[in-house]
Amino acid sequence: MAQWWRIVGLLLGLLVSTGTAAVGQDEFLLRPFDARAMTVEEKVLLQTLLAFEGRYNGMLDGAWGQRSQNALDAWALAELGSPEATFLDSGALVLTVIARLTEGGWQIRYLDTMGVSFLLPENALTSPEVSGSGRFVNFAHLGSSLQYSIASGDPAFVLDMHDYTAKAAIPGTVPYMVRRADTLVTSARIAGGRTLYTRSDLGVHGWATVMISASDADAGLMAAVTGSIQKGAASPLTVPDGGLLDRIVESTVAALDSTAEEGSGTQAEEAGDDDANGRPIGSGTGFYVNARGYVLTNRHVVDGCSGLTVDGGTASLIAVSPDYDLALLQAAPVEPSRVVTFAASPARLNSDVTVIGYPLAGLLGGLNVTRGSVSGDRGLEGSPVEMQITAPVQPGNSGGPVVAADGAVVGVVVAKLDAKAVMDRIGDVPQNVNFAIRGEFAKLFLNGQGLQPQIAMNSQELSAEEIAERYRASTVFVGCH
Repeated sequence: MAQWWRIVGLLLGLLVSTGTAAVGQDEFLLRPFDARAMTVEEKVLLQTLLAFEGRYNGMLDGAWGQRSQNALDAWALAELGSPEATFLDSGALVLTVIARLTEGGWQIRYLDTMGVSFLLPENALTSPEVSGSGRFVNFAHLGSSLQYSIASGDPAFVLDMHDYTAKAAIPGTVPYMVRRADTLVTSARIAGGRTLYTRSDLGVHGWATVMISASDADAGLMAAVTGSIQKGAASPLTVPDGGLLDRIVESTVAALDSTAEEGSGTQAEEAGDDDANGRPIGSGTGFYVNARGYVLTNRHVVDGCSGLTVDGGTASLIAVSPDYDLALLQAAPVEPSRVVTFAASPARLNSDVTVIGYPLAGLLGGLNVTRGSVSGDRGLEGSPVEMQITAPVQPGNSGGPVVAADGAVVGVVVAKLDAKAVMDRIGDVPQNVNFAIRGEFAKLFLNGQGLQPQIAMNSQELSAEEIAERYRASTVFVGCH
């Protein structure tokens, strides 16, 4: 499947053209969305995807009412500019969000030992830890504030867990409670701007308890996870065959296939062969993410290289991600002090950032430092994988760290806008528009390779000089031979 953010870009182009020509014979795609002909399973899937997007907060029960419709309308307006959700918008929702879930390793998993199913980000979980009591297994999602605790126990233990959740509620708030013979639910607002959700189900193996907590910023994600909990083996996050939603998705894919994808409008340096003196023609920037010598850079920096160097020393290619334009190299081990820390939270719009790298193959005199801000929280074609920055970048900066004011990495430089291409396209020259892979996706990529990035715990602001000095040791020149 194509990258989910590129699907959104294609759909935007398709809708801007009013769709009738591109949609072709399946003009029903442009009709207002109507869930009445859908099965309960299809509507549950749409509710789950909307919850994951932070648009829906309710039971994932397939009862498509005004809350569900409002959520779909809000998503369609925000993502595709549709004033009223159409069947085409629902197809876009399925294509983009399921692809996003797949990239992040999200899937409905059945825990046989507990007899329950729920949504798990399998590619981005911390190692399970057993609680001090030995009753709970705890783990967390590396890409958000989401935390899981699972346990099994007798009725007395179950009641204790729900009593604990209710008592943790902030004074003045009332916990949400459901009490049935085979299901107990308690949800409470707790200290630290978090919500704690506890659910226990009586199944074939006795009582199973799942506790989920997250900050307000991840309320939608938490809603998707908590809503997915159910007894027994649940259906995977796939479109049921043969139904209306299946037809919608197939027709949407056909419409996308008929829409030609235009160039990206970005410039990224390309790798090349050695020159006559054996010096690398292709180059970029990277930075240490592990003391064993692991270096993060861009995929396009290392494409087509027969050999790689890091600061002149031999390096090997470990892994690449075409979707995120990231690559992992390994060079010689380094001191732990040279390893960068990543920000715990995404970069905020208009926050100050510093870009460090080796532009123009080091012709500017070695390590170069520029400053700017986060000017947009999405990249070209609405890509949420990228963010826009105003800090000047040049060929050779690709793969370098984008650093927040506290010295933590919030992104990886990926490209500068091709001003000439944009001028030819819209008749105007953009100013200070460059792009970086968001730090959250860099962390996901590293975790997928079995590396756990260091997370910054100190939010104290550093001076520009302190940031430059710290990253002088962490940032490296990547040569392509």
